[in-house]
Amino acid sequence: MLIKQVSPLKWIEFSLFQKYPQIVHASFMRHGGLSQAPYKALNASFLVGDKDTAVAANIALIEKTLKIPPITFAKQTHSTRIHLLDKPSPPNMLEGDALFTKTQKVPLGILHADCQAAIFFDPRQNVLCLTHAGWRGQALGLYTKTIKTLVEQAGCLPENILVGISPSLGPQHAEFYLENDPLSEIQKRFEITPNHFDLWQAAFYELTKAGLKESNIELAKICTHENNNFFSYRKEGITGRLATVAMLL
Repeated sequence: MLIKQVSPLKWIEFSLFQKYPQIVHASFMRHGGLSQAPYKALNASFLVGDKDTAVAANIALIEKTLKIPPITFAKQTHSTRIHLLDKPSPPNMLEGDALFTKTQKVPLGILHADCQAAIFFDPRQNVLCLTHAGWRGQALGLYTKTIKTLVEQAGCLPENILVGISPSLGPQHAEFYLENDPLSEIQKRFEITPNHFDLWQAAFYELTKAGLKESNIELAKICTHENNNFFSYRKEGITGRLATVAMLL
């Protein structure tokens, strides 16, 4: 994992993707944008109460920094709905939690503040997919469905797919109560203390069970609740949303 900066923005890149010049990607930190508290500063969501002008300026700054066309974001619904894109779509016109493309210069974006934003990339088929998985999406098997979709609709082989997973809620703060939160059997497998779950390891396990090589999975393993470089809905309540972005070149 690498930390990159082009002032005023800072972001994470995954080591797995560094040898592939056909992909640009970034998982942004919260600094460097124009939003005011409680959304300070690089909030990329129009749906959390921030000023639209600030959000639009933040997204434009991300696009300018990465030198990419307008980003497609979906209206995320904690579901397993996956959309194939061959051209950009207006913001929030699509509903779902995964976007994939086989087309160059179609930037995809995921918004998150504790949930896992994952970048799936198959360098053999030149296929890119971004997913948003909170505990609900993970419990519904979003990662498994994503791999199945890439195999069936894009001709990918699981062993060729690389995955990078953003900073997200860590085990010490992923607190759920089973009578209220319908966690999957995989998630329950990683209960580390009463009512606390390691969703990082649950994601890793689900991906390997779906056929990915362990060496092709990279987790940031940075807790958004503990690290002030990131927005955290669980810690802050009213807050911004981070952007994780990727595009095929």
